[in-house]
Amino acid sequence: FHKDVLSDDMAARLSVLILARNNLREVSTSILRFTSLSELHLYQNKLNSASFPDDLSNLKLLTVLFY
Repeated sequence: FHKDVLSDDMAARLSVLILARNNLREVSTSILRFTSLSELHLYQNKLNSASFPDDLSNLKLLTVLFY
């Protein structure tokens, strides 16, 4: 996510992000800006386990991941 689209403050406060049905093939490391993220919905994209950043586990509040 480009910083012009979403400020760091807004990214840090976002708790649910739904990016379903966007033909995504990978999840950018910029997802790590969303430090309050508890739910990430990525279903109906073109993702597999290798599509995610290795340090996704740094999102400590993330409890729901649909892909």
